[in-house]
Amino acid sequence: MNCPLKLSFRIQLLVLSVLGVLLSCETKKVQETETDPAKIRITKHNVEQVLTQYGEEHKDSIISIETPYGIIKAVLYTKTPLHRASFIRLINKGYFDSADFYRLVPAMVIQGGHLDKRRMGLENYEIPHEIDPRWFHKRGALAMAHRDESEGSSPYDFYIVQGSVFREDSVRSINKDTGYPLLLKQLKTYTTVGGVPHLDYHYTVFGEVIEGLNLVDSIAAEPLEENTEHPKNRISIRITIP
Repeated sequence: MNCPLKLSFRIQLLVLSVLGVLLSCETKKVQETETDPAKIRITKHNVEQVLTQYGEEHKDSIISIETPYGIIKAVLYTKTPLHRASFIRLINKGYFDSADFYRLVPAMVIQGGHLDKRRMGLENYEIPHEIDPRWFHKRGALAMAHRDESEGSSPYDFYIVQGSVFREDSVRSINKDTGYPLLLKQLKTYTTVGGVPHLDYHYTVFGEVIEGLNLVDSIAAEPLEENTEHPKNRISIRITIP
C-alpha cells in the first residue's frame, strides 16, 4: 500500500531536481550574456575586464565625502584606472551611502568603509596593484587598503593620509628599506607638507583630497575607545559624485 506513495514522492523529487538544473543553467546563461559592467558580478577572474569597461563608460573623477564636520572633496587619478573605476562603481551602487570612518590612527590615516561587511552582499574580488612612484602617501593622499601584501587592494576599504612632517634622514632611511628609488618630489613633500612614507609601495594611492583637508585633522582627533583605533562616536560618511 505504501509503494505508490514512495514512488510518487521520488518522482516529485526528480522533477524538482530537473527544474533546479534548468533554472541554474538559465541563470548561468543570463550571467554569461550580460554585457553591462554595472550588472556583471565581479570575480577574481573577470575583475580587470569588467572594471576596464566600466571605467571607459564612467569618466567621473571628482568625489564628495559628506561627514559630520563638512564635505571632503577628492580627485581620483586616471593613471590608476582600475581603482578609480571600482570606487566610482561602488559609489553608484550605493555602497558608501551609509559608511563610516571606523578606524583612526592619528598622525597617520583615517580609514573608511564598513566595519562589518557580512551583511553587505559583497562581490569577491581584489583589485590588482596600480602602484606608481608618482603617487605616494603625502598628506591628503587617498589610498586603498588590502589584507595581505601578496594580494591586491580590497575595493571596500579606503583611507586618507593625515600624516606628519619627517626629517630628511628619516625619509631616506624608510625609503632605503623599500628598495625603491626615492623621488625628489617625495623627499621634499615628506619634509615640508608631511605624510606617511613607510606606506609607499605597499598600497595603491589612487587619488588625493582637493578640499577639506582640515576636516581630516578634525576627524583624526576624535576620541577613541580604550586600547583601540575605533572612535567612541560613530563618524558617518556618505560618498557621492557631485
